[in-house]
Amino acid sequence: MAPSITTGLLLPLLAATSSLAFDTTARCTTSTFSSLSGVEISAVESLKGSSILRLPDLVPSCGGPDKNVTVSADICRLVANVGTSNSSSIRIEAWLPDNWNNRFLATGTGGTGGCVDYARLQSGAQLGFAAFGTNAGHDGSSGHDFFLNQPEVINDFGHRAIHVEAEVGKQITALFYGRDASKSYYDGCSTGGRQALQEAAMYEDDFDGILAGAPGVDWLKIVASKAILARRIGWPDLNSSAYVRPEQWQAIVAKQIELFDGLDGEKDGIIDAPQNIRFDPALLACGTGALGQDLCLHPDQVQSVEKAYQPLTNGAGEIIYPLLLSKDGKPILNYSLVRDFWRGAVYNNSDWTENNFTLSDLDYALSINPGGVNSNSRDLSRFHQRGGKVLAYHGLVDTTVTPLLSMEFYKGVQAAVGLSLEEMQSFYRLFLVPGMDHCSTGPGAWNIGQVYPLDDKRLNAANHALLALVDWVEEGKAPGFLNGAKYQNDSVGEPILAERRHCPYPSQSRWGGRENRSDVRGWATAETVDLGPPHPPKEDSIVAFTHTLPEIKHELIRLRREYTKHEPEYFAAVEHLEDEDLRKFDVSNLTVVRVATSAYGIHLFGKIRIPALPDSGPAYISTSASSSARSLPSCTASIQRRKRRLTGTKYRAIFTENDELEWFDT
Repeated sequence: MAPSITTGLLLPLLAATSSLAFDTTARCTTSTFSSLSGVEISAVESLKGSSILRLPDLVPSCGGPDKNVTVSADICRLVANVGTSNSSSIRIEAWLPDNWNNRFLATGTGGTGGCVDYARLQSGAQLGFAAFGTNAGHDGSSGHDFFLNQPEVINDFGHRAIHVEAEVGKQITALFYGRDASKSYYDGCSTGGRQALQEAAMYEDDFDGILAGAPGVDWLKIVASKAILARRIGWPDLNSSAYVRPEQWQAIVAKQIELFDGLDGEKDGIIDAPQNIRFDPALLACGTGALGQDLCLHPDQVQSVEKAYQPLTNGAGEIIYPLLLSKDGKPILNYSLVRDFWRGAVYNNSDWTENNFTLSDLDYALSINPGGVNSNSRDLSRFHQRGGKVLAYHGLVDTTVTPLLSMEFYKGVQAAVGLSLEEMQSFYRLFLVPGMDHCSTGPGAWNIGQVYPLDDKRLNAANHALLALVDWVEEGKAPGFLNGAKYQNDSVGEPILAERRHCPYPSQSRWGGRENRSDVRGWATAETVDLGPPHPPKEDSIVAFTHTLPEIKHELIRLRREYTKHEPEYFAAVEHLEDEDLRKFDVSNLTVVRVATSAYGIHLFGKIRIPALPDSGPAYISTSASSSARSLPSCTASIQRRKRRLTGTKYRAIFTENDELEWFDT
């Protein structure tokens, strides 16, 4: 466990109003840090904001010797090597700003580590944090030589580097500023997201707040999925009848957007909830006319695409990793990552080849779990008990780490810690961002402040994830939403093309279609819409639910069949009922309704009793009927799918009469 930190007075959010004015030149010398034990300092220098920092020692995969970065504030820069064992060390780099906001910030790495995340150092220092980065124990984000015969280097990458960065970084901060930081934070994405949640599970005292983007938990399974996916779609034989060419994948993605984009009420090239859609690639088979002869799918290719969207299972048929969502875009077949890690850290064999990768290679890697890299503990109870906060985000078109993994991890933490949804939201919030790819970019309003340069006009808790986390930790203001922005050419400084309000999972915003798309007030969420009190159904509600009843019944049976395969507890209360008995209800069984209005239109939520079930237990479904008009019945309908923690059962989709009817993702 990391040592506890001294907490000072809470300071206002922004560095501009909370800073400690400090002349770095006077203390930016090696002697300031001479009391550090086991730390070898290689550079200490004062740098002015807007100056150019040249990095001639970087290896090619980290940018190479020609890489340079703009210094984002007046800082003292320190570079040091910290011993982690007799045969390993990590490099850390500190940017210590004159305009210190009394907070400590550690950052992580990506991929197989090896590179300091300079963009996060720039952002952190600009915001006033004492900002730290690390190479996680080796230099370079590609290759395998640094892992060969180096178990301690693997341990650094697997679990130890961020903890050491936090411990030593806090000491450096205290020595430089003459006092401990008031609060400590972490910011990382991808592998950095894995490191974030690993810290919460293993070293609960290191940080007060953790920002985890696209967290690569179950890391070995993520990496292995790339090789298995490649095999599924025809690799390495590019001439096989099963191989799906890149241009065909582009056509597949475009067709899916054409089919499903409008389901959220807005034609914007973005499918809001791809996890709720099932795509049949046979629709694009040759002979259907959906695609031209040069792009249509032949029978073996149809099977390849079907396999690409299927989860990864073991020999017993148990899901061990959810693969692509249907709308993720073309798959990324990152063989190099598989090759590097299995050669260097798993088999310790430079001659191993990934071309015949199978589940047995994954099974072996999981059995030895090099360096503890496959962090998958959902037990964050100690972090929760000490008041820590996790703010996670994940793009819904992430082609590198499926967002389904973040959803499943969130549910797993809830179960492991034993919390209701309300209790879970008090310490862990997950934001799923439609149209965001891996960590950033994509067609959606993905910029929530996680990239550099920063937009000075959006440096507040509503628009910047890290500042929202600070507000949550220090002021107790849990983020009810994050406003995302889409910039022209994805470049801060260019015009904002669209903004969108993103909600904490399992909620989801809806677009109203009436207001300026750059206005976040056009999005309806549980936090921005007043849901009226429960009342008996009235004429308009009865008409609306009568209109959507066939869709509700169809969706109920579809969901029951889907969840019975993998999560039978959802529908355990009706496992003895045949489909016909389950859907034997009509509008007379609608018992209670709640109504809300937004820019989108009308949102109706209702409870329907299933007559075949006794009143003494779960016997109700929660449904919705929504209309983009101000009058019904031009509606869409859905059934509550999020998990509800109930006494005696982990999760259910069948509720009791006393369960509250509330807003849910429609």
